[in-house]
Amino acid sequence: MPAERHWAHLLVLLPAVTAAADYLENIGIRGLLAAYPRQPKIVPLLSLVTTVKLVTGWICIAALLALTAAVGVRRLRTFAARRKPFK
Repeated sequence: MPAERHWAHLLVLLPAVTAAADYLENIGIRGLLAAYPRQPKIVPLLSLVTTVKLVTGWICIAALLALTAAVGVRRLRTFAARRKPFK
């Protein structure tokens, strides 16, 4: 990764990881339903995939809220700096 890139650029990958985990979870659930009433050995792996999906999904939501708040604060500061004081 080039030196001028910031670590925050990796946030772009989080939705892709979440989507991939969701697809894997759906495939795993289909496998569980097809194997019913047996319990295949993929249950612990499926649990991990579900956890990854939930964690990365919540991180995406938190990052979106944090970045939205940061943009709002920056706009308020810019607006306040451009405003002329009353005389």
